[in-house]
Amino acid sequence: MVRQRTNPLEDLIAIASRFPWWISALLVPISYLVLYSIVIRLIMPSALSPGQMGDAVATGFVTTLCMFGQFILPFAFSLAAIISWVRSIKQRKLYETVKSRSDVAVLNEMAGKILKCWLVSISEGRDFRSVTSRAKSGEFSRGISGGTRGFVPGC
Repeated sequence: MVRQRTNPLEDLIAIASRFPWWISALLVPISYLVLYSIVIRLIMPSALSPGQMGDAVATGFVTTLCMFGQFILPFAFSLAAIISWVRSIKQRKLYETVKSRSDVAVLNEMAGKILKCWLVSISEGRDFRSVTSRAKSGEFSRGISGGTRGFVPGC
């Protein structure tokens, strides 16, 4: 199966959406302020001698990247925060559903969820055996923030 190519912005959003939503939301103003401070500090000198052209080109390149990045990175982090927030709500609902019911039907629903995770893990190229062994051992019962996330890993 051929793996689909992605651009760096999609990769950044995918990585940042794996963080808790509040970390991605915190990265929005931090990324803007850091890149904005770089943009306002890098002022091009008006008079250049021939020996300073390399420095001027490098400064102009960094300034241009930071100028566009100060808007693109916060957008990517805010999108990742929204994705992460929606995932955490879904996981919380699944956990509350499983916690509130004590009958066998929960196991049937859970088998469907694990099957879904297996299909997702194959499509993403992860090793399903490591995902299921960690899920069975209860490693996914506590999230990064210390709260309970349920039995199924974030698929």
